[in-house]
Amino acid sequence: MYESNNKGLYIYKTDIIHMLSLEDIQKQLDDRNLKTISNRIGLSYMTIWKVKTGGKYDNFSYETIKKISDYLEGRP
Repeated sequence: MYESNNKGLYIYKTDIIHMLSLEDIQKQLDDRNLKTISNRIGLSYMTIWKVKTGGKYDNFSYETIKKISDYLEGRP
């Protein structure tokens, strides 16, 4: 996605992505039914549980955190 600015320069256009932090997600998952969330967003229960408990060596993908963040914020 490049756009010219009349001076022969091209500007790369990006979309701003809003996402909850991992700490905010963990707080919001604290009182939620993880099985329900799992069924609604298509991630395994175990993955959501690992995000909630925040294991020291867990490394979550961007897509996983984004899906959970979108669900918690009411975005499709």
